[in-house]
Amino acid sequence: MAKKRVFISFDFHHDRHYRYLLAAFNENPANDIEFIDSTPGEIDTMEVSRVKAVLTTKIRSATHTLVLIGDYANTRHRDAAKIGTLNWQWWEIEKGKEEKKKLVAVKIERSNRVTRAVAQRRSNMGLFLFGGVDTRGYSEGVNPVGTGHR
Repeated sequence: MAKKRVFISFDFHHDRHYRYLLAAFNENPANDIEFIDSTPGEIDTMEVSRVKAVLTTKIRSATHTLVLIGDYANTRHRDAAKIGTLNWQWWEIEKGKEEKKKLVAVKIERSNRVTRAVAQRRSNMGLFLFGGVDTRGYSEGVNPVGTGHR
């Protein structure tokens, strides 16, 4: 079976430890999922047009978009007007929709609100709860993949 290519959309400042947990999972040779590393460290710029170009390339090369819905998924980004949506996660969801990518949304905690962009696609996506997981023991020793602004 061919591996899936997954673009992971997450809030870098608040939810990156979940992304690192997924990186550790990805290193397991027994799994059949491959994901594209989309950490902001790869996008070493604050220029919105450049960030969009890099993210667009990564989203296009994926088969799926995995959205990690954390506490700040609905928080307005300081550059929201330039981004064209509330924040980068919303933009990534919209771009995935535009590119006709399959979407999976994961609520990190049951109380996290689903973004409007995800809610509008609920009829053709999976929505799963990934909540109350203690990742401290799993993420130790996983090296962060870059730094940057998001």
